[in-house]
Amino acid sequence: MGRDQENKLFIGGLSYSTEDKSLREYFERFGPLSDYVVMRYPDTTRRSRGFGFVSFDNKSDMENCLASQPHNLDGRTVELKQATPKEDMGGGRSGGFSAAAATTTKRLRTQRANSCGSCSLAGSTTPPQRRE
Repeated sequence: MGRDQENKLFIGGLSYSTEDKSLREYFERFGPLSDYVVMRYPDTTRRSRGFGFVSFDNKSDMENCLASQPHNLDGRTVELKQATPKEDMGGGRSGGFSAAAATTTKRLRTQRANSCGSCSLAGSTTPPQRRE
């Protein structure tokens, strides 16, 4: 894990109005930052996804910030955790949901539906559709 990754915090529960500038200004109180970002949807709206990351120059500043909870930013109490690299989480957009887990989930749905008997789902392997 690189130095930047060791000193990186995940910031969850951000207000959708939080901008990079206010994230930087708030967390610079704890020490110099090497990077900061509010994550946004890649579509044309560029709306905030409600979370971001900050990387401190020094590990001690990051640890002090983490120990100084709770943190309130733009009217919201935000959640801080040490960031975990994607490769350590199972990686990428699948969220770590593997093919084996999908097979197990399908098997469990089938077992539940078959044990229902009088249920309209008996024998079905597809989940019921949500009503909008």
